[in-house]
Amino acid sequence: MILNFSLQLSKYRNILNLFVPLFIFIYVFFQGSYLPHFCLFEEVLKIKCSFCDITNSFEELFKGNFISAFQINLMSYVVILFFLVKFIINYFKKISKTLILEKLFVLFCLIQFFISNN
Repeated sequence: MILNFSLQLSKYRNILNLFVPLFIFIYVFFQGSYLPHFCLFEEVLKIKCSFCDITNSFEELFKGNFISAFQINLMSYVVILFFLVKFIINYFKKISKTLILEKLFVLFCLIQFFISNN
């Protein structure tokens, strides 16, 4: 019974990686980005994190303003690519490649952090 449950759970984990980009798209599509912005990282440390203004970047991306989205925050592209590639890796059961992908994601987060705070 436990084995059957774990098999079912592994099937849903593959699909779970697609829910984040889908949720972001639905959030921006229904104009959820008008919610007030409050970032503890920015308020306490007085520096921007890697994901500051990512909602505005997603808005521009889904409107088709690709250059504007890139200028606002590079991480909008990186987040979407991360989850899509992770879905493909999990689908083909190449779990060993997941660690490399996650290290690349952290590297892009650090790059964006330095870009946004220069």
